[in-house]
Amino acid sequence: DHTISGLAGIAIENSKTEILGASGKGLPEGLKVLNVVSNNQLVTGSNDQSIIQSLISQINYSYRDKYFLTGSYRVDGSTAFPSNRRYGSFPAVSAAWQISNEEFLLGNKLFSNLKLRASYGVTGTQDIGSSRYLGLYSLSSQYNGGTAATPSQLPSPDLTWESKRQLNLGLDIGLFNRINLTIDAYNNVTDKLLLQVPQPLSVGFEQRWENVGQVINNGIEFTISTINIKSNDFEWTTDLNLNYNTNKLRDLPSDITRTQPTWSISQIYRNDGNLYEFYMPKWLGVNKETGAPQWEVINRDANGKEISRTATSDYAGATYQEVGSALPKLQGGFNSQWTYKNLSLSVNAYYLTGNKVFSNSLRFVMNDGNEPYYNQIKLPSGYKIWTHPGDEATEPSPQNAANSTETSTRYLKDGDFLAIRNISLSYKLPKLWVSRWHMDGVTLSLTADNVYTFTKFLGQDPATTITSGSYVMPGVSDFKYPNNRQYLFNINIRF
Repeated sequence: DHTISGLAGIAIENSKTEILGASGKGLPEGLKVLNVVSNNQLVTGSNDQSIIQSLISQINYSYRDKYFLTGSYRVDGSTAFPSNRRYGSFPAVSAAWQISNEEFLLGNKLFSNLKLRASYGVTGTQDIGSSRYLGLYSLSSQYNGGTAATPSQLPSPDLTWESKRQLNLGLDIGLFNRINLTIDAYNNVTDKLLLQVPQPLSVGFEQRWENVGQVINNGIEFTISTINIKSNDFEWTTDLNLNYNTNKLRDLPSDITRTQPTWSISQIYRNDGNLYEFYMPKWLGVNKETGAPQWEVINRDANGKEISRTATSDYAGATYQEVGSALPKLQGGFNSQWTYKNLSLSVNAYYLTGNKVFSNSLRFVMNDGNEPYYNQIKLPSGYKIWTHPGDEATEPSPQNAANSTETSTRYLKDGDFLAIRNISLSYKLPKLWVSRWHMDGVTLSLTADNVYTFTKFLGQDPATTITSGSYVMPGVSDFKYPNNRQYLFNINIRF
């Protein structure tokens, strides 16, 4: 009746990188040594090392395949943090009740599966790179003929693990051996966020790594799998997944604005605000009398209360505003498969809605004549360039377009899309045929990947990353190698 199992282990990850390089210009043809370049010899180098140590343990218990309990505990240490803050403890516990195995439900024709689940656990994050806690100096300058050290990073002696507390309640329902439903409600609280926090001007540095604030994520995930039709020769099944999520920021010491260094695209982090909230002037179109671009100005009184909103053609005078988050409110996937005898067809799709995407490539291919040597897109239906006073246009006059391509909501678009990711058609050769060739089976299949994306998004691709990086901002769509539409013919032979 009782079943107990467990595990314990140690995991160690060690990564070391050493880079040494040199470059120069004006290398004579046929030579491959740098000491003969005409100018600009440059030697570069860097070292980096990171170590993660983990102690892992887990125990599982079940009683009569009705009641299940699992507990785990792990301790992780990372060299991304100072020695006295290096280790973090992360427990987890989960329980489940297989209700359909109870005697009062045995033999019923309605529920083929009924299971109630609950779990709580803590996980840690340390993926910020090594040496973020150290006070660093740059040795790339010279003084009085020798190497000079200049401060390049403020120390963060209290830096430690970011932790996420996850609470989940779930219900699995199977009906008539044809319908399977899974419903999960979750509450995730991420504490001690690893963020670069603005510093006072007197410090001499703009930012420093600190553990500040928290993110609260609440959501519901719904999955349904159905056998719609099932007969001797034909079967049709579908799988549908829906995920609705909200998030809020808490306990930040002040508003934090993160600006992408290349194109000055900003996102703001503030208490009770959304994660990855775009922060920029609001585009108000074109002045119909002058053809100049316009942005919104919010006028406030001495107490900071809004008293009016006006339009300006002076970009520097426009008001920065919160204009939408890069995180979708709803996302999910869909898969459907039809099988008739030995022939099978499947379609896989993915969708999301409720997010904003900054289409950065548009500032180059819709640049109002600011860069006349760049290729320009054909304006979509409904778009129009201003040509004369009184003209109702969406795009400014090329002769009066100062700052029109600067960062604003002009290039901020709804990121909704439905992508047909894969279509597959396969055929299994009859066993009577393949048995003559002394084979167990032969399947011929034709698949297409990245088939088509349905979207009103104006730009290259509405699908963007929501992972931050040194030069990557969540929700920014920039020039990239396009997703190839791929076709594959496959023959699978089994002996």
